[in-house]
Amino acid sequence: RQGERIGVYYVEKGQAQRPSKVIYDRRYSAVAQAAKEDLEKMGLLREDGKFDMDAFSRLPVLDSSVESTMPSSVNETDDRTPVTNTTSLPWRWNCYLSATFPNGKTYRGTAFLTGPKAAGTCGHALYGSQKGGWATNVVIIAAKDGSAEPYGVVSATNIHVGADWYASEKIDDDWGMVELSSELGSSIGYYGMAVKGSSQVGKNATITGYPKEVQGMTDNTRMWTHTGNVTKYSNKIYEYTI
Repeated sequence: RQGERIGVYYVEKGQAQRPSKVIYDRRYSAVAQAAKEDLEKMGLLREDGKFDMDAFSRLPVLDSSVESTMPSSVNETDDRTPVTNTTSLPWRWNCYLSATFPNGKTYRGTAFLTGPKAAGTCGHALYGSQKGGWATNVVIIAAKDGSAEPYGVVSATNIHVGADWYASEKIDDDWGMVELSSELGSSIGYYGMAVKGSSQVGKNATITGYPKEVQGMTDNTRMWTHTGNVTKYSNKIYEYTI
C-alpha cells in the first residue's frame, strides 16, 4: 500500500463514429511508484519484462488479519545505519528538509548543501501538482539528529525545480535547488558537484538522508546512510542496490 493515492480512470462514452476514450490518471499511485523489482517479486511481469494484467487474478486475497502481519518493506533486510556524529565531515552537509504546500500538509525530505547559500534536493520536495503547486514554506536543518539542531533552522528565500518536472513531473528531471536566507555553507562547508554519467556504473555510491520509515520506525528524524553498487545509468537516472 505505497503511493499517495489510488489510481483512477475516466471513460468518455463514444457515439456513432466517435469512439469511446479512456483517460488514466496513475500519478503518485502505488502502481506508478512501484519499482520493477517489486513487480517481479509479486509475479506481475511476463517473461519479456512487460506488465501482466492477468496476474492480478492469480494473487491471493488477504483479509485484514493477514495483512496486518505482513512486513511494510519488500527488502529482506534493512542495512541502513544511523550516522552517530552528524556534525563531522561530510555528514554535516546533509540537511533535513521540511516543506509546507498549498494543500495544507507539511512533507519532509533530504537536502544537501551545494554552495554558500544553496542546497540541492529533489523536485518533488518543492513542487507537486497533487499538492497544490509550489511549496509555500521551506526550511532546512543541517546535521539534524533527532531533536538536536546544531546549526539551527534556515529558511528558503527562493526555490527552483527542473523545467520538465514543473511542466509534467517527469522523473528524469526531478531535481530542485533551494536558495537560503543565510550563508550556512560558508560556515560549515558544502559538497562539490559534477556530471559523471555512465562512468559511475560499477562503482560504490553512498546514499545519506532522512527517511521517514527505517528499521521499524515510522517517524524518523535522524540521519541514516548506506553504501551500495551503481548498477545502471540511463536517461539521467542512476540505479543502485542498497
